[in-house]
Amino acid sequence: MLKWLALALCAVLLSGSPAVANDGRGVTLLKAARLLDPRSGEVLSPAAVLIENGKVAEVGPPAQVRAPSQARVLDLGGVTLLPGLIDSHTHLFLDVVIPPDAELTRRWNPDAAPDLLLAIVESPQKRVLTAAQLAREDLESGFTTVRNLGNSGIDGDTELRDAINRR
Repeated sequence: MLKWLALALCAVLLSGSPAVANDGRGVTLLKAARLLDPRSGEVLSPAAVLIENGKVAEVGPPAQVRAPSQARVLDLGGVTLLPGLIDSHTHLFLDVVIPPDAELTRRWNPDAAPDLLLAIVESPQKRVLTAAQLAREDLESGFTTVRNLGNSGIDGDTELRDAINRR
């Protein structure tokens, strides 16, 4: 059970740290003050997560998790590890300014509603780069799963997903 929970967290940590993900040894041991198990409501303290070739191999108290001598050890100090968060309502291809009135003054077009202005004004290339940046920001904020909704005419969400998966 704890294996599943730590997997999402490790995906965030490893994807944000190329040196860890590609260190050539393939084994990383994470140590932290706590690990939250939302299924049971329990908090493991202290906690260790062993990652082998990008996958969680073992989770438990540091005294019980055995890492090979060549493993890279990352002591995360007083942090609490938790599973990746899920955002089920995102608009990665839109750099939306809130409230819509501010969007009207920023990109005024009398023939379009404020939520459609970006599809008219911004180039597809710029919106794709915006989507990549917003996806990175979500990942760095702890979201390992997002559901992209309406994107005002650019259907690049599957291509963005595929590019992220190839990384």
